[in-house]
Formats: sequence, C-alpha cells, structure tokens
Amino acid sequence: MTYGSLFAGIGGIDRGLDRAGMRCLFQVEIDDYCRKVLAKHWPDVPKYSDVTKFCRRACDCKPENEDGEVICPRCGIEFGKCECIGTDQLIDECGIPDLLCGGFPCTDLSVCGKGEGLAGERSGLWFEYLRIIRELLPRYVVIENSTALLVRGIEDVLRGLSQSGYDAEWQVIRASDFALPHRRERLFIVAHSNGLHGTTRMGAEPNRTREIFPRSLQERLPIRVQASDRFVGVDDGIPGGIYGDRGHAIGNAVVPQVATWIGKRIVEHAIGDAGN
Repeated sequence: MTYGSLFAGIGGIDRGLDRAGMRCLFQVEIDDYCRKVLAKHWPDVPKYSDVTKFCRRACDCKPENEDGEVICPRCGIEFGKCECIGTDQLIDECGIPDLLCGGFPCTDLSVCGKGEGLAGERSGLWFEYLRIIRELLPRYVVIENSTALLVRGIEDVLRGLSQSGYDAEWQVIRASDFALPHRRERLFIVAHSNGLHGTTRMGAEPNRTREIFPRSLQERLPIRVQASDRFVGVDDGIPGGIYGDRGHAIGNAVVPQVATWIGKRIVEHAIGDAGN
C-alpha cells in the first residue's frame, strides 16, 4: 500500500506507516526545520511546502488572459511556473495514494488557543485537507488531532468525510497504551471509502464493510502503563531542556508505535476486503 502525508511534521505518522509495510509517495510540510528532518529520513520522497498550493485543479485558476496565460490565484503568476502543483501533475509524478494521512493544526482547537475551532486560521486548514481528499479520493484517510476536536469541530470533520463518500471511525489513543512512559493522548480518525463518493449524507445508513478499529479496542492494544510514577517529563514526553525548533517539532509529533498499530489494522482491513 502507498500513502501521502499532509502536515507531515517530522514524520511520526510516516515512520509508523512505513513500519506497517506502506510506502510514502509524497510529503507536505510548511516548517523549514521539519522539512530538513524529512529530507534526512525520506531523501527520495517528493516534498511540498504548502497545503493551500498543493494538488489544485487548473480550473481553480483564472481563464486565459490576452497573452494566453492561465494565472494562478494563489501565486499571481502563470500556473505551471508558480509553486502550486496541479492534481494531474501530482498523479503523473507520484500516483494516487491508497491512503492520505496527517494531523492538521490544533492551534484553534486547544484549550490553550482561542477556542475558535475550525473557523480559526490554523485549524481551518482542515478544509484544505478535505479538498485534497476530494481531489485524490484515496481509499483510506487517517486524521490525527487533539482530543479537543471532540468538542470543537468533529461534527464538521465527519460531515465533510461522509459527504465525500467515506465512513469514519475514531478512537482516543495514548502513547502509554503502548508501554511508553508518557501520556500524549490524541484523537485518531480512520475513514475508508464506501464506494459512494459525493453521494452520502450524515445520518444515512453507511455501506460499511468491516470495522478497522475493533469494538473492544483495549483487547487489541498493547498493555497500558498504569502506574503514574512511570510517566516521565511532561505530558508529551519531552524531557526538560529541549527547546526551540527541535522541541516544538517533537512536541507536535505522533508516536510512531501508534501509527504502526493503526497502519497494520488498515492493511488487515484492505486484505480482508480484497478477499471478500
């Protein structure tokens, strides 16, 4: 299976999916420091810097002017010479991924933020994520975010997925569920195509196959760390003294072990569907 990574950060999800047997087709990340980390670990994978300029149809651009140029509304120059990459160009160069993954910014969702939810400038980038899903129509989508999304926007996320032809399941998973000595509690949404792209609605009976997350999630997770005295550092597991770009990048990263576990469940689901 192949995947494309949006809001890739330093590649926590990517590393986990690699370990689950998947192959990365492209990565999108706006932070310069994080892109350097990605370049070190995935030197042969194409990198793109801005989701707002990524995978856009040429019809989003203005019609030809008197000089026969098609002007990109984002860059203000001729499309093809700008920083944007068109959907057809992306598919020609990289192919369509089986899975699209990423954790869009939680800045406006977090209790530490302004609480604007998906109406905020940063967390509102979810709608770019949704646009790219609709452009590429991958079979699976993995979304990671703060648990604050459960009270500030998950209805809009699920509605967008459903209207795009995806059934979705979600779970809150902690790093400590994998015997790691910190909590790092995050929300994971896994959506899979129901074959009805653009025709479903929230509340409609889904054309579901098998569940990806088992009903009794605890039965399939590694042993949880129960003793509070085993937790180290702060909630996200970063020891004291790590600051700056490195500390910020690590603090935003997904624990690869969690992504590996999810990736393996998706591979099992895909194999099971192929056998039906």
